[in-house]
Amino acid sequence: MQKNYNEWMSESLRELTPASRIKRPSYETVVNWVNRSWNTGFAFG
Repeated sequence: MQKNYNEWMSESLRELTPASRIKRPSYETVVNWVNRSWNTGFAFG
């Protein structure tokens, strides 16, 4: 999942909060990461 997060951080256009911080990924995006990791057998890698 770390790989998915790192790719999201480097490639995706992200919205900012009013304090100019990066908004978190959507729950749907995180669920897709978990699903992809689970299906490849690397849930924790």
